[in-house]
Amino acid sequence: MYASEAVQLLQQQQQQQQQQQQQQQQQQKQQRNSCFPTCKTPDKRDFMDSNPPRTTDDFYRQYDPWVGIGTAMFLALFFILIAFKTFVIWFLRKITIWRYRYQKYREKQRKMDNHLINHTTKNTTVDNGHITVS
Repeated sequence: MYASEAVQLLQQQQQQQQQQQQQQQQQQKQQRNSCFPTCKTPDKRDFMDSNPPRTTDDFYRQYDPWVGIGTAMFLALFFILIAFKTFVIWFLRKITIWRYRYQKYREKQRKMDNHLINHTTKNTTVDNGHITVS
């Protein structure tokens, strides 16, 4: 009976050890995931740079604001150039349309003038010598 009790005790100890290991594993998982939304991500390293900045203070220490200002100026000039080019094309099209309409109007006027001139230049004489305009 003593041997069977010893075997049972060993089995109980093994079960307790397994339970303790499982509890420790669960605690480790909980500790890893406990900060999930606010966990600090590891520092990113740029492998092209031998000593890259690790914090924002390190990054902005060597930051040149004229790089950003120059980029903004370049983009603004590019936008102004495109806007000016578009305005010039629109203006030239408006002038072309206006000239086309005005040319049609002038042709109408010219036809009317020619018709009036042709109409008024037709003179006929009557037997008594008076000139009548028709």
